[in-house]
Amino acid sequence: MNIINPYRFAAGGATQYSRDFNGTDDYVSIPDFAHDVGNLSCMCWVKTLDTNFASFFSHWDVSSQRGWIISTDTNDNLLCGISGNGTTSNRIFYTQNDAIADGTWRHVGFTFATSSLLKLYIDGTEITDLGNLGLATVGSIHNSTSDLAIGARFGSGTAAAFGDASIADCRIYDETLTEANMTTIATGGTYSDTNLVGRWITGDDEGSGSVTVVDQSTNSNDGTSVGSLSVADYPPI
Repeated sequence: MNIINPYRFAAGGATQYSRDFNGTDDYVSIPDFAHDVGNLSCMCWVKTLDTNFASFFSHWDVSSQRGWIISTDTNDNLLCGISGNGTTSNRIFYTQNDAIADGTWRHVGFTFATSSLLKLYIDGTEITDLGNLGLATVGSIHNSTSDLAIGARFGSGTAAAFGDASIADCRIYDETLTEANMTTIATGGTYSDTNLVGRWITGDDEGSGSVTVVDQSTNSNDGTSVGSLSVADYPPI
């Protein structure tokens, strides 16, 4: 079993960088690729004061209302949305009343298990469990054919909902992680990369401006930065 390099933000590790997004036109675009949308875990580190609707990490197509998204709502609370086929009965957005736009690093994300469970996490702790509320008809999240985005979300091929934030260590797993797993990651521990399908922004790997954002998993799903800057700021773990 392969093990991810112990969290690169840790003291004494690699140079400690995140990427800064201006909330106006900065984003990272990652070409669409297949990942398991029946059992899925997505997460990232975010540092923001943005109190608008702002997308931090997403695979969402606004035109068809399909995919998944991690963002804030207009009250700066964590919002996660998933969609089965774009219809209202197969789509759910959930906002947790926990303001994350407080200018400190927060680890945010969700896990999803086929047909039943959507769980939201802040700083490695489960903050809600929706169970079967409205999700019985969502057999799996629809795999949007839009690009994945960091710092924004896409609609009809155009980036929007830009986040004014620093973002780091965005991950996708083809696995429904447990709370213990999420806590391990959020506190800087090591976790198996067996089901890791993408990991971006883990150090000073890319530079600034329009550059390649390297996928640190074994799948080479590299992204392209449009405007975002590599900055010496990182989660305090």
